[in-house]
Amino acid sequence: MKLGIGGGPTMALSGGLAAALLAHPVALLTSTAVVAAIGLLVWLRTAPTPEIDGGAANVAGTLEASAAPQPAEHPAVPRNLATPASGDVALAASPEAAPAQKPGGPARGAWIYGWALDSRGAAVAQTQVNIWDATPEGSAGVVADDQGYFEFESVLPAAQCYVNAFAPKARSTQTLLEDIRAGQSREVRLVIHTNKVRGRAVDTAGTVLPGTNVLAGPRIPYKGGLPTAMTDRAGEFVLEGLFPDTYDFSLQLPGEEWQKTGVSLEVSGDSDHSGLLLVLPDPGECQISGYVTAETGAPIAEARVSAHLPIAPYTSRWARTDSAGWYCITGLDEGVYILQLAHAEYGNGFRRDVALGGGDENFTLAPRGTVAGQVLDATTRQPVRKFEVLERLPSSSDDPGMYSEQWHEVESAEGRFVLERLVPGEAAVEVRAAGYAQSKQMVEVPPGAVREDVVVMLERDREISGIVVDAAGAPVPGTALFAGPLPYEYERDQKACAHAAGDGTFVLRGCAAGAEVISAYHHAYAPAQAPMPADQGPVRIVLNEGARASGVVYLDGAPLEGASVGVFILGLYVGPSGSARTGADGSYTLEKMPEGNAMLNVSIDWNGKNGGREQAVELELRSGQVVKRDFHFATWNTALRGHALANDKPAPGLFFSAFTMLADGTRETFDGHTTMEGEYALAGLPPGPCTIAVFPPGAQGMEETVKEVVVIVEGEEVERDVAWAE
Repeated sequence: MKLGIGGGPTMALSGGLAAALLAHPVALLTSTAVVAAIGLLVWLRTAPTPEIDGGAANVAGTLEASAAPQPAEHPAVPRNLATPASGDVALAASPEAAPAQKPGGPARGAWIYGWALDSRGAAVAQTQVNIWDATPEGSAGVVADDQGYFEFESVLPAAQCYVNAFAPKARSTQTLLEDIRAGQSREVRLVIHTNKVRGRAVDTAGTVLPGTNVLAGPRIPYKGGLPTAMTDRAGEFVLEGLFPDTYDFSLQLPGEEWQKTGVSLEVSGDSDHSGLLLVLPDPGECQISGYVTAETGAPIAEARVSAHLPIAPYTSRWARTDSAGWYCITGLDEGVYILQLAHAEYGNGFRRDVALGGGDENFTLAPRGTVAGQVLDATTRQPVRKFEVLERLPSSSDDPGMYSEQWHEVESAEGRFVLERLVPGEAAVEVRAAGYAQSKQMVEVPPGAVREDVVVMLERDREISGIVVDAAGAPVPGTALFAGPLPYEYERDQKACAHAAGDGTFVLRGCAAGAEVISAYHHAYAPAQAPMPADQGPVRIVLNEGARASGVVYLDGAPLEGASVGVFILGLYVGPSGSARTGADGSYTLEKMPEGNAMLNVSIDWNGKNGGREQAVELELRSGQVVKRDFHFATWNTALRGHALANDKPAPGLFFSAFTMLADGTRETFDGHTTMEGEYALAGLPPGPCTIAVFPPGAQGMEETVKEVVVIVEGEEVERDVAWAE
């Protein structure tokens, strides 16, 4: 069946529920992080009358060189915008545009401005406009004025960021801006859409579902809230503010998990569609169930119980306890599961090796505890009267186990603080204050009680000054500075201690004590580090172009498309410094790699959904160096199998690695998970010595694995069990 909105017959039904992947609970021997490149159309502004229409929901910002308008009189709304024809248009100043004329100049970062418009080109007033991935907080928002005009000052340099807008019952397409630099001005025009979808939700018997949540999920990764609605007494709903894209629809009964309906719909233009029928899949019978109670024996309602299958197809489902503390999880594939419990007022629960239909899985939870204490100056032993404490607050109404971190300001003459609703066990108490280095200490949280003896000693902070320059000695404004190793990319906005000013200078204040290095990151250069000085500095950090690597990945002599290539600078990074995918000709390119000892690795799919295969080689990188390195994977007539045995019993769902050294010094690794019977099986390994490493439950690194060494022989199947006592 096919239906459509504003563009002919375009609706399609797709069946099946998407299986949620459970992340490995261990640190992998080698990483295969991949940055997916998203292809986006870019329109150039070649005429004074740009066209606007409902096109792709992600729109690349078109580049234009134009003088920035003065802040006192922002540009008038364009009056010559054409009626929609084909494709939304977003306009932005080029990376080489004239410096923004906002107060503070380049030291304040980039200036992004523009208008929120409807599909006819008319201004949409009082629209909420958000910018993502280009602020210290990760996102920021402003409200457009009566002419639809908005602006963001001091936008941090970034390789890319997104801008979108929300109005009552309307949403804009999402505009991608690339290569944001300090001192730029960039113009954006956001097109607001008001598409509606009306329909009805029923179960498999045709009974209407009142009070049911409805979600329209776009196919593109969209920042911000997605279109949702709730059915009325007749099971009917109206979803509003859908921008052009293809949507997948899900339903959620009160207190239960979202379930995909298998219905998809392509939305284009501005239109109103009615008659969409969404059917909630039959959940089936209980497969894992039980009771959750307090230590007093009282039932605990509203606890979330999640079941995760740690091997393919990685099924993940959850249920919430009722007033009797009873839960029932359905829709599970065959396998042995991990159960996790969370509740806003109680501690967490965890259990491994849970079989389907094996009887009630009951849990007893301890109440959450409280930590109270005092913050003192480490030198004078006097109270610090004004400080901030890091609180971990629930971030999801569906999952009390999810939380967000927020700094809470405290003013107390005696330096007192209280942290409530902490999960029993070990917890981190983090405190910061102006003029002091940030402190973090671990404390034991008592269940259902208050611990009042925590004392936090804050060391006086040093102000460390410095400058960031390029190889020619020119300042690099907007560079992010970190105390310690460079964090993962998604953490950099939150963890940056400072940003370089327009003249490249910076001052570090209030960063965590004990850091040995200062790390610097700017998207146009390779990252760099400098030793943390013993005094106040100054520190000089030089950014350069970095090294470049390229080559071809082969499998059995043929170029391999879609292989993941990554580089890790040993001792410098928490995560990879760069990654890429091979093209149709098997080639890859990595740029802006920092100097130092690096690990270059390639990962390919292997052994179906249950594992992967990787090659890695160490390199010494220098700025300006071009590394040519091909990788050759071969399929050998070999096999290795065995069982993981804990106390002589099969250990299902455990991660394992098999690694060997090739003749050219490349390390090759095969990995996967043991089956429900605790078995592992690999084929195509290179002949020669091979080490099998199994990660027992709770293992956090290779040093905690159980290992066996075998010799792989071509044309033979080698069997070896890996056993340990717990």
